[in-house]
Amino acid sequence: MKRFLAMYGREFRIYLYSAHGWVAGLVMLFVPVLNVFRFGMFMQAGLLDLSRLSMSWLAVLSFMVPALTMRVFSEEQKTGIDLLLRTLPVSPTAIVLAKMSAVLTFISVFLLVDLLVPLSLSRMGDISLGLLISHVTGLLLVSCVLVSIGVFVSSLSRSQILSLIGSLIIFTLFAYFDSFAVFLGMPAPVADFSRRVSLEYRFTPFVHGMIDGGAVLYFLGVSAVFVRAAVHSYASRRY
Repeated sequence: MKRFLAMYGREFRIYLYSAHGWVAGLVMLFVPVLNVFRFGMFMQAGLLDLSRLSMSWLAVLSFMVPALTMRVFSEEQKTGIDLLLRTLPVSPTAIVLAKMSAVLTFISVFLLVDLLVPLSLSRMGDISLGLLISHVTGLLLVSCVLVSIGVFVSSLSRSQILSLIGSLIIFTLFAYFDSFAVFLGMPAPVADFSRRVSLEYRFTPFVHGMIDGGAVLYFLGVSAVFVRAAVHSYASRRY
């Protein structure tokens, strides 16, 4: 556990003290809120409405998570730090989870700060605690999926640019798979399948204040698959 925490702390400090980490963080902090204010959709019939904020966060995460995860393994492979990590008595699973946890913590900080804006508007209308909880829960689950994918892609290449592009492609497909199927005029069975595996579709109940058990299992299951894939990729290179 001490080694895990040490690696987690090291990874988190890299994001905390790096320019690219703060650029990504500030984009996550301001773009969703500015988008909401632009369209004036915080209040609906005297109730606090977080739907546009939630969907804006989904879009921003799809672009910013690759910027955060592209260096997770790629940079270490390029600089040779991974050779040092291979000599440490730490399992590949612990290394992958420590890196993932650091990225998720960094994202969570800006997500929680972003909540101060709608909370500050609570004097203008009623605020639902359940809506806030589902909003945060949904975004954290989506972040888990996206970060696990980004870490996996980063473990495959020494190039941060290739990791960035690969993650963006996979993220876009996962996030808006159902929209692509409709746009391309896919057959009904394919469209239905794409809808069920789409992050946007699974995320929608959380936007409306409902924590869907099936969606939770979906997010955790997809995250577990990519974590396992990242561990296998890193372990095969390590040994």
